[in-house]
Amino acid sequence: EVQHESDPAQSRHLITADCYLVFSIGKNFAIELNDVQEIIEPDDLMELPSATGFDCRVMNLRGTVVPVINLNAFYGYAEDDRARDKKLIIARKGETVIAIEVDQILTIYKQVQYKPTPSLNPRLSEKKDTLDRLIEFVNESGVKEHVLVINVEAMMNNYLGLVPTNQSYEIELKEKGELS
Repeated sequence: EVQHESDPAQSRHLITADCYLVFSIGKNFAIELNDVQEIIEPDDLMELPSATGFDCRVMNLRGTVVPVINLNAFYGYAEDDRARDKKLIIARKGETVIAIEVDQILTIYKQVQYKPTPSLNPRLSEKKDTLDRLIEFVNESGVKEHVLVINVEAMMNNYLGLVPTNQSYEIELKEKGELS
């Protein structure tokens, strides 16, 4: 009798299906757990010379240059100087990897049903394509709140212009003179 080993990637997908990593940037947001590679401390971030905005830093992630997205700046929220628990969510879509800087990680939350994103306040409406759904999250106080879910692929494609491999991103930075 032949035994077939189950595919670990398939098993992981079944376990993490409909799960979200809920985090805070002054307001609670979520990201699909399937898009999360790992969560790390924001150590040794490098500023890109003459770069400004939400993507002005990079990091070395085990030998790969990864762009760091300041989510507060991306969505137009003020930096919370009191946020001492900042973390980097390492997000992956295919071969493309980004680091998303958040103020605080709250929990992993399972929510099978979601709703389309309603009309957003003006601060978020210009980046509506990165907020394609919303889940109902019951916070630690037992209060139900609507949490917007970030579409990592739309963020990568529409705002970062990332190409599928990080090596190409390094070449692009070198051509711009932003990485020596």
